Amino acid sequence: MSSSREKANMVSLGQARGKAILLGEHAVVYGVPALVAGLEVGARARATIASELAVDWVDERLPASDPLYEALARLTAAFNAPPVHLRLELALPSGMGLGASAALGVAAARAVRELGTRPSEPLSPAVDAWERVFHGNPSGVDAAAAELGGVLRFVRGEKPVPLELKTSFDLCVCLAAPPASTKEMVEQVRRGRDQDPAAFQAKLDEIGQLVDAGALALSSGDLDHLGALMSRNHEILRSFQLSTGELEKARELALEAGALGAKLTGSGGGGALIALGDPGPILSAWKTQGFDGFCSRIGGSPT
Repeated sequence: MSSSREKANMVSLGQARGKAILLGEHAVVYGVPALVAGLEVGARARATIASELAVDWVDERLPASDPLYEALARLTAAFNAPPVHLRLELALPSGMGLGASAALGVAAARAVRELGTRPSEPLSPAVDAWERVFHGNPSGVDAAAAELGGVLRFVRGEKPVPLELKTSFDLCVCLAAPPASTKEMVEQVRRGRDQDPAAFQAKLDEIGQLVDAGALALSSGDLDHLGALMSRNHEILRSFQLSTGELEKARELALEAGALGAKLTGSGGGGALIALGDPGPILSAWKTQGFDGFCSRIGGSPT
């Protein structure tokens, strides 16, 4: 264990992944499992002991009124750490349903934990406290993917289960449209449930079946089947009125470029779309039509 003097001069680093929900968003709110993938890109944090809390966004000092200070205070309390100077970098777009705040939280927690007296403390309770500053009542799916990577089977309130992947694969992410409010999208889905509970439950049941089939497809390396499951999940999400013209256009372009499947990811109403397939043609098709995108190797190392 490091001495207090050693820690005073220590630079502690942390990194974490972003996330993309492969199958099961929105349904996870109602107890249905989801499959979530950790992205290669994410967040980095650098922490040093200081006389008072300080947070830098890359090279810019943030004002003490920024909510990141409250989030950082929760981390130092969780790990019994002294005040720290935290420097954050994010390689993900924020607000697009790709787990940016959880990636920052996990990276920061990893950096701060090494400066406290509880270096063996689990990350998840501290990251949950961080996430509550920004999201009120987070499901935990973003934080699990940020910490663990790979592909996880996630049920709210239960420990996430890592899946064994037969093969790694490329996931293309399109930043298709400005994001909508997650809260508003969740409420929209809830209204649909209230209008026709039986039809809604049937769709939840089908999503659960898609998730189970997706886990089997990943374990056997059947990416064609996984793509078909993703596309069917998108159709159900579209029936919840969660898609947009931009998302549909980006999806059409991906499929025409040879994607095995494509769907919105996250809360919908805008935001990101994911496509399974060869990155070159898919990213080129998006770029030609003015869409920004990137590719992540699922099962790779974070950068």
